[in-house]
Amino acid sequence: MREINQQLADEALTWGWMMWVGLASWTDIVPWADGWIMQLEHGRDELTEISLYARAHDSDTAQALRDLARAGQPEEAAKLLVERMLTRLDASDNPHELIYRLYQLSQMELMSEFERPYALLPEEFSDAIYGLDHHRESIDPEHGWLQRNAEIDTLWLRQEAQSVVSKLI
Repeated sequence: MREINQQLADEALTWGWMMWVGLASWTDIVPWADGWIMQLEHGRDELTEISLYARAHDSDTAQALRDLARAGQPEEAAKLLVERMLTRLDASDNPHELIYRLYQLSQMELMSEFERPYALLPEEFSDAIYGLDHHRESIDPEHGWLQRNAEIDTLWLRQEAQSVVSKLI
């Protein structure tokens, strides 16, 4: 049971991070909560709150996700985040947008503990995202890096991101 609760908390932390930077929405999170409700013998009030009220963007729903995420282990949640990032890159999501949004997570350490909605990313993940964001900024998605082909440079960035983050799993 403890293992299941830890997995739930790790997944909640991952969803919380993704929600916070705009890589997920409540319409993504509700089916996740519904799946856990069906799987657990004894339901969790937080999951019920998310399942029933998330569509209304209720503030209690956001708090329920934060409460579930509180026991999440950043190292494990980061691995789940990396897996989701790789899946999105494989599905041809724009790597510039994806890296920009994840970069926001690496900046959470600048926030006070009171302002921070979720746990900090592990340092190695934060460093990797920072490095990828530096690459992203050096490529102009419209005109290309150093006036080269933007499509080729975006492909390079996608491959670089896949290489970097796959080492973090």
